[in-house]
Amino acid sequence: MLPDRTRVVLLALCVVVAACGGDDDGPAGVDAGTDMTIPPPVDGGGIDASADAGGPNVDAGPCGLEGGGCCAVGEQCGTGLVCRAGMCEACGNRGTACCLSATPCPTPLVCVADGTCDFCGRAGGPCCAGDTCGASTEVCIGGTCETCGVAGAPCCDGACFVGATCGSAGFCAACGGPGEPCCPGSMCSDAATTCDATSTCVACGGDGERCCAGTTCDTGGVCRGSLCRSCGGAGAPCCGGSTCDGATACLAGTCGTCGATGQPCCPGDACAGGAECALGTCALCGGVAQPCCGGVSCNAGASCAGTTCVVCGGAGQPCCAGSSCGATLRCAPSSTGERCTRCGAIGTACCGDGSCEPGAGCSASTGLCASCGGPGEPCCAGTDCFGGLTCGSAGTCAVCGGVGQACCGGSSCVGGATCTAGSCAPCGMRGAICCTDPAVFPYPCEAPNSCVGGSCVACGYSGEMCCAGGTCGTGHVCVGAMCVRG
Repeated sequence: MLPDRTRVVLLALCVVVAACGGDDDGPAGVDAGTDMTIPPPVDGGGIDASADAGGPNVDAGPCGLEGGGCCAVGEQCGTGLVCRAGMCEACGNRGTACCLSATPCPTPLVCVADGTCDFCGRAGGPCCAGDTCGASTEVCIGGTCETCGVAGAPCCDGACFVGATCGSAGFCAACGGPGEPCCPGSMCSDAATTCDATSTCVACGGDGERCCAGTTCDTGGVCRGSLCRSCGGAGAPCCGGSTCDGATACLAGTCGTCGATGQPCCPGDACAGGAECALGTCALCGGVAQPCCGGVSCNAGASCAGTTCVVCGGAGQPCCAGSSCGATLRCAPSSTGERCTRCGAIGTACCGDGSCEPGAGCSASTGLCASCGGPGEPCCAGTDCFGGLTCGSAGTCAVCGGVGQACCGGSSCVGGATCTAGSCAPCGMRGAICCTDPAVFPYPCEAPNSCVGGSCVACGYSGEMCCAGGTCGTGHVCVGAMCVRG
């Protein structure tokens, strides 16, 4: 019996001999008209059946094993192996050759350009199926996952992270800094820069520079037509819309050499605020003894009388603007116009706010100030009366605190009475109600009485209750809450 390997070799030789023709059209044993192309090898085990041309095939050693040569006949390499450069290698693992099958590499590995298996979707590694990568910060370029979104890297689906913008070449460029492209939304990172018409961040706020945020300039400048211009000088814009330097005046938003106090009047006899055109020259106006500004207005404390400002607001003086006068004065018509007259005193008119001097109240029926706060007089300020009096429901001050009188302040009475239902009633005596004010005698009852159930009852002697603190009168002792002769 031949060994198995020898039997396989002989069987292979027989197959070769049987395939050869016997005519004389070609070299001995070979049919010239027959195609002898040998099919390409595939994965799997196999046997090296090669032989030299001078005789039968000779076994050159084991083939198809990992690390061994590939077999020339049948499967080139065993299961899980692949033929590379004539040698059988393991396949399907990371860093090993891709298998020659429908699934060259198991998930999550893929077959990369050099024919080996590797992970996909990682930065610097191969892209996954569909040219995808594992993170949103990576993008597939030329089959490789590369970091994206930061300055100098490719754009992530047309976008970049904060501080970078996507350029026309598809790469992110730094943005927002001076001289850099504007970030999306025409934004710049420095408050002293702004986005210009070329979408570049440039310095702003200085004289001749663009206005920061479209409206703001450095101190001493104003924004005009999106550009900053120095302000305050002759021919320059007014600072803050109204202020100019030196002897220039602000007119129609521009500082000029006319209109200020002591300067010629501007066209149309115009002068800056606080000045009035008089005989072609701007002079101060609005103060006492000065011309009325605009012919009608004066500064505080003065009123326009004709064309001149005069002092106002005092007794006998013209009323100030808004018909106002000083304290204890009111604006009233007179033969010379509205004048400030005394108010608030007893017998005089109430002041404009309805007030009167202390000790007087405004009578709604007469409009005059009358004495208040005393017995039978109106309550001052509608609620106040002098001591010992209370403001009754009719708005009149009445005596209070005594027995049968209203409670003072709504709750207090004089000694020997207590407030009950708004009126003062006797208290503290035997058979009367108990007094309620600890600061006024008697409290709660006169001796020898004790407060029981809100009423003063006798205590301290035979057949009577013990007084407060368990005490009894002379010659008596407290036994079981009752006083007995000792």
